[in-house]
Amino acid sequence: MPELRELQRKLDSVKSLNEVVSAMRNLAAIYVRRAESTLDAIRPYSEVIETALGVVLARQTEGERFDNDEAKESGGKILAVVFA
Repeated sequence: MPELRELQRKLDSVKSLNEVVSAMRNLAAIYVRRAESTLDAIRPYSEVIETALGVVLARQTEGERFDNDEAKESGGKILAVVFA
């Protein structure tokens, strides 16, 4: 009966592996739900930032756009937008 014992050992191993895979799936589902709720919470912030940048860019005319060296030479202002 060594074959029967070997088959039983393999079956037990497969069952253990199935339990591990099931636990990993459950953890992945928890992480996905957490990420989705985080994204839902960030959406209003994103919309406010998008609107603010749209207003800033709409108010800036083509003649006011400089790269840094040109702005320094002409005495123009430099706009920096920082996200944290």
